[in-house]
Amino acid sequence: MIYTKFYAMFSVFVHSASLWFTVNMAVMRYLVLYRGSHSHTRLPPCNSYPAACIAIVIGAVIALIGSLPNMLRYKIELVREMPVPKICLSSKYRSSWTESSTIYKYDLLQPSWWDCHWERINFWMAACVLKLIPCVLLTVFMTLLVRMLIEARERRLRLCGGVAMGNSQAERTTAMLTGIVAVFLVTELPQGILGLAAGVNPRLMFITIPLGNFFDLLSLINSAVNFVLCALMSHVFRREFLQTFSMCCPQSSENHSGAPITKPNKKSLFASLTPLRKAKGFLPVPTNEREERRADDRNQQITRQG
Repeated sequence: MIYTKFYAMFSVFVHSASLWFTVNMAVMRYLVLYRGSHSHTRLPPCNSYPAACIAIVIGAVIALIGSLPNMLRYKIELVREMPVPKICLSSKYRSSWTESSTIYKYDLLQPSWWDCHWERINFWMAACVLKLIPCVLLTVFMTLLVRMLIEARERRLRLCGGVAMGNSQAERTTAMLTGIVAVFLVTELPQGILGLAAGVNPRLMFITIPLGNFFDLLSLINSAVNFVLCALMSHVFRREFLQTFSMCCPQSSENHSGAPITKPNKKSLFASLTPLRKAKGFLPVPTNEREERRADDRNQQITRQG
């Protein structure tokens, strides 16, 4: 029973924290690009390790507040004393029991102070804080981020004379971010709407119980698809993942163009978690290294001619 209670609380908290971490990733990525495109902005650097730690703490605290009513919902109580079930007497552990033995039955019950008011608060917190608000924030910031990437692509086309330079990193990132938002909304938004409806009308609570396993499956699909899309979207994500978890296998990193470079792994699990001295923060993924080199060459030619 202790494991069941711990799993019920811990799984809700961890899943909620993962949703808010996804929102934090979208917010920080948008702020980094916004600060890079506006030279006169007063925003502090958002691609540093302190900023990432603050975002992680904020996401964890919000998830803890949202899942707190669920943690207080149940307690372990002794129900009654009962005789040993017959299946225990016929199992391989039958030597530990006799027909006159008794066992104590424990169950997860709601506290005496838990009433319909607290039940409604639990549904409202789970629906709004853990489902609907992350969906709205992720949709807003992902839309702003995609819009900023499209504007950057249009400016690059104007500078290049309207000649497209192939499928750039920004275009791939736009497609991946759109996929993340779509999967997030399809899997999490129905849960938030149904939870909000159950908070308004408690009689709808009986609809959420049969759909519990289906909602758990949707949550697992969301987490798996987000991980795959993030890995496909950024070589920085893949590099950091390999540096963190591949301690014995050869480490395969990538350059800016996406070509793999295999090299021996010399970092441990904890060494990858410490910030490098040369890099003061997370570096945004470059859009296209070839275009940057061509732009530098053109600037050098203009300087020489002048």
